[in-house]
Amino acid sequence: MALLSIPLVTVLEITTPRTNKTIWCRTVSPGQTFALGYRHSVELSMVWDFFLIDGDYRLMLYETHFDSSNAGLPSVISEGEKLILEPDRIRITNRKIVFFSLQLWVNKNSLNTMEINSIRLSLPDLAGDQLVQIRLAKQAFGGYLVRRLLSPGGFSS
Repeated sequence: MALLSIPLVTVLEITTPRTNKTIWCRTVSPGQTFALGYRHSVELSMVWDFFLIDGDYRLMLYETHFDSSNAGLPSVISEGEKLILEPDRIRITNRKIVFFSLQLWVNKNSLNTMEINSIRLSLPDLAGDQLVQIRLAKQAFGGYLVRRLLSPGGFSS
């Protein structure tokens, strides 16, 4: 009897933990990057975190951008990180903070945004005002392809 091999793909997916619904999903590979932005509640300016999918398929925060270093924004750096002052922003580079998943509360006032591969997603438009989880997952390629074809803007499970 021959064993049936089901090819798996790694996907970056956004889910709503409360309903266990996948609201967006795309295949990814090591080396790909994406950014998450939000409007800081005190400073009312955008903060951007930049992530890399590393060779072990983990989410690694490697850089952060923000406009000022006031209440609630980074004012110190960790060992190995670099603080770069530019005319229009402050950057923390050489960050190596690994996450297995990201959970964040999204809402329209915070302007939560994800940018990946020239796609700009408004997370509150996808999820409403609620908790979302961003994570990497393995899926059977056939199932992913069918779901993707049926829902080209993302998909729900």
